[in-house]
Amino acid sequence: MTHPHTLSQLAVAALASLVLTTATAHAAPLSNGAFDNGLTGWSTLGDASVQTGSIQGLSLTGSTLLLGTATTLGSDDAPDMAGSRNVSGVAASDVAVLENAMGQGAGALYDADHDLSAYEGSLASQTFFVQAGQKLSFEWRLFSRDNSNGYLADAAWLSWQQSGHNTLVKLGDTAALPLVNTTGGWLDSGTQLGSFIASASGTVTLGFVVADVNSTDTTSLLAIRNVQLSPIPAVPEPQSIALLLAGLALVGARGLLKGNRS
Repeated sequence: MTHPHTLSQLAVAALASLVLTTATAHAAPLSNGAFDNGLTGWSTLGDASVQTGSIQGLSLTGSTLLLGTATTLGSDDAPDMAGSRNVSGVAASDVAVLENAMGQGAGALYDADHDLSAYEGSLASQTFFVQAGQKLSFEWRLFSRDNSNGYLADAAWLSWQQSGHNTLVKLGDTAALPLVNTTGGWLDSGTQLGSFIASASGTVTLGFVVADVNSTDTTSLLAIRNVQLSPIPAVPEPQSIALLLAGLALVGARGLLKGNRS
């Protein structure tokens, strides 16, 4: 038979767990995943901006985060003028700066598939709370002017930092994606669907990054849209918590009376 004090302890533990779940469910969520408010809520490095409509000869659907590999000082796409393919007015960052910002070690963006080094690029990141099993979903698209040699492999990645673990997921590169010619001399991967499932509850830092690989001679752009998390399971309302407290008190009282009679 369960001792009444043990029953009371179990009730308190259950209540504590419930309160913790309620509190964490209201921690800072992902914000501005549709980029309707520009870069609000996002931290950036390098050539990062939110664009709509037409830019660089490309037609965008709705608000789109663009991350580019172009500098503002040199001509990455000769004979184009210096900085003409940069979309924000801020030069792409050195890859070592990007790796450090993502919590990755030196050489994390090295392309082992093609034995090529990364040089410069851009990053957008945000820190928010997730629950285990929640699914992050987003649309991504890679544009590139990397169409002359076939040996370049500009690439895009998703970075996921949580509880001291840093995960880097390669979305794709210009050597492997089935790129097609589009307007303005760009190659286009078409819209791709990406996702990532949280394995644990807690605070996470999500990052999207693009980088020049093997050469800085041509510009690539990573387009990100509709970043969202699957819904968090519903938590009890305050009224439900009050009812639970009353029920636990009643169970505890009955157990105590029964223990006194025995």
